Amino acid sequence: MHGFDKSLQMLNLTNNERVLYLDQHGQKVADSDKGLSSKTESFANLQAFKSAMTGKSGSNIETINGTKMFIVYNPVKL
Repeated sequence: MHGFDKSLQMLNLTNNERVLYLDQHGQKVADSDKGLSSKTESFANLQAFKSAMTGKSGSNIETINGTKMFIVYNPVKL
């Protein structure tokens, strides 16, 4: 998983952008935010995660920790 973190952290993102890889349970396995990469987080409650688990790709706006966020999602099988 450490390699996934490093590859995401090499992306040229702005301060308000973040890329995550989640497992099939909605648990974060890699994070583009170096400061949050070691923090355990679950995103299983997000509609974006639920949609991705059904094989859908798309985008929507959801509230995370009290902040509305624009989310783009795509399922990936490894």
